[in-house]
Amino acid sequence: MIPEKAIDYLSDIETSIIGYCCHSCFLKIPGEPLDENDLIAYVRENKWKN
Repeated sequence: MIPEKAIDYLSDIETSIIGYCCHSCFLKIPGEPLDENDLIAYVRENKWKN
């Protein structure tokens, strides 16, 4: 059996991969902005590539 916490984590990865773009569904990476507008700017300015 897979723990519920692992299933939730894998579900977050799946929604990120398939492009479901609800801010609350993004997989949060340490160091990335948590505020929705800051995250949008972070992605659009390609800062995530650094």
